[in-house]
Amino acid sequence: MTGSRRYIFVDGGAHQGQSIKWFMRSAIFEKYPWEIFAFEVNPHLILDINQPPDLTIVDKAIWVSDGAIDFYLAKKTNGSSILRHKKQGGLSKIPIRVGSINFGKWLEDNFSKSDYILVKFDIEGAEYAVLDQMIADGSMKYVSGLFVEFHNTMVKIPTSKDAELLNKLKKLGIPCWVCGRFSKLLKEAIINNELGGLVE
Repeated sequence: MTGSRRYIFVDGGAHQGQSIKWFMRSAIFEKYPWEIFAFEVNPHLILDINQPPDLTIVDKAIWVSDGAIDFYLAKKTNGSSILRHKKQGGLSKIPIRVGSINFGKWLEDNFSKSDYILVKFDIEGAEYAVLDQMIADGSMKYVSGLFVEFHNTMVKIPTSKDAELLNKLKKLGIPCWVCGRFSKLLKEAIINNELGGLVE
């Protein structure tokens, strides 16, 4: 099905492109004509992302609606969030205004359910609202596999919510990997051994 089918890797919270670098080292990357979409809204990081062919940088926050939203920069580059109450990162009290995108609608508008879409979410607490909405409106069915970091207690959400979402994703038949260090999880062995069979 390599004719009309598209192969998509969405890096949600791309930071400096570490996950993209690991993905591009994998055998699965060499096997299919991947298109990569890097979502990164931190203006201090966008220029650090390596831009190979077929990579599109989207400088908008992954969210549940299109428009604009407050974004709180962290003292370090890897903790900024649209959620003001996030505990980790030493967030600035004064936000900057950034664009936001309804991620589920973006998938529906740009791809088809026959495409293979691999999504990584490291979106600093926004994953709960985004996943809830995508499961409810059906756009989650566009996702072929999901890597996600849950920020639970950092954003005052109980860990039981993680289990609830994972159970719903399992019922939808969507493979999901929960992780904290994506640069490690997306190493070549994991991509080859756990994802290779899903693409066929």
